[in-house]
Amino acid sequence: MTTHDQLLTHWPEWMRTAGALLRSNSLVRSRCSVCEALLRVDLAALAARHGPDWSLIDRRERCAVVGCAGSSVFLASWTYGRAWRELSSDGGGSAVMPIGQRAG
Repeated sequence: MTTHDQLLTHWPEWMRTAGALLRSNSLVRSRCSVCEALLRVDLAALAARHGPDWSLIDRRERCAVVGCAGSSVFLASWTYGRAWRELSSDGGGSAVMPIGQRAG
């Protein structure tokens, strides 16, 4: 078992992979650490590109805002009105992340 696989066991099952997030109809956003842009993530496109077993935990993507050189962390929520969780073990792990507060 790899270190990343061991890490995944500490996360709720519905958050562990792109496929699990899709099956649970979860909401996913990305938040840039530089410009703080909060953007919707097309989870179906991510799963199609990387496969349903691909994990968003501890993954970063380049900020989609033109002119920003930052990187974004993923956030997930089970549904609207529920707390968002930063999908990053170094950002507080499964700590609750209210959407109105700045990440990191």
